[in-house]
Amino acid sequence: MLIVNPLTALAFIEIAKRGKHAAIVNTAAASALGRMIVRLGHQNRIPVVSVIRRKEHVDLIHAVGGTYALDSSQPDFLVQLRTLTHRLNATLLLDAVAGSLTNQLLEASPSGSTVLVYGFLSPEVCRLDTRALVSDDKRVAGFYLANWLARKNPLQVLQVTRQAQRLLATGLHTVVQRHLPLSFAQQAVDLYQDTSSAGKVLLVMDPDEIRVDS
Repeated sequence: MLIVNPLTALAFIEIAKRGKHAAIVNTAAASALGRMIVRLGHQNRIPVVSVIRRKEHVDLIHAVGGTYALDSSQPDFLVQLRTLTHRLNATLLLDAVAGSLTNQLLEASPSGSTVLVYGFLSPEVCRLDTRALVSDDKRVAGFYLANWLARKNPLQVLQVTRQAQRLLATGLHTVVQRHLPLSFAQQAVDLYQDTSSAGKVLLVMDPDEIRVDS
């Protein structure tokens, strides 16, 4: 909430700028990180196409300044994705899901695009049509925050960390839907699994609940 998500969102915006990508596609976009990417894209005038899994998530994207939200459960999703990526020239596609979605992003993207895989929410095996890699000059790469930070010198790490802290103070925060005592841990897990897009569920440790083994 305080480190990984803000720094990851900043990393993606930096990658987009350095790669001169006109627009971004992001999957699992109703997540806390997904909404951070939308906010930062809006601040940096980089359009973000948010791929969501439920129609009701559209409002979540619009609430943080997002313009484009595509529901991957709709039968015409791929047609809409291909149309929008080509119209916006969205050549950076951020994939938190993997599985079959990675190849769908690859096929729907403009020539010269990069699909950056940073998660694997799908249990499916990822299979790619290598013709897109060869004939359309596309590529698939991985992203891991620790590796991205390791390529920076200490001063650069300090600068980006401070930037993340400033952004947290100005609205780039994670929504928390409930605070529950530690004794409700299983209920907290169940609640988060059912309503993850509503925000995080935090466990609060009551001193009376803490037990130390002798």
